[in-house]
Amino acid sequence: MAFAAMSPSPGMQSGQGQPTQPSMQEPPAPSSVGHVNAQEMKNFAASVKEIQPINQHVQAIAANKSLSKEQKQEKVRSYGKQAMAILSEHHLTPDEYNSLIHKAETDPSFAKRANAEIQKIG
Repeated sequence: MAFAAMSPSPGMQSGQGQPTQPSMQEPPAPSSVGHVNAQEMKNFAASVKEIQPINQHVQAIAANKSLSKEQKQEKVRSYGKQAMAILSEHHLTPDEYNSLIHKAETDPSFAKRANAEIQKIG
């Protein structure tokens, strides 16, 4: 499973009630996350699993040439709100989720553990 395709929808940044445009900040270093306990891993895996289809919708919107820029932005905002609700349901902030995604992209043992947890979900 490729974690690069599972990051939150474009425009999901923490600190705001609504999604915004993606920032150009460097991702956090893998060491910034530390140990992820079993419950945190379950929350992360469930979030990844539920956000993946949203990311696919956002990518389809971006590729849809028949939509205006405003229509695309509105649809992305809507999907961003859905993703934010998923993160909240699983007790994660966008920053925490992004840090865990980055850890999965850069730490093979964490990625293996995360993939195993995602597979348990089905």
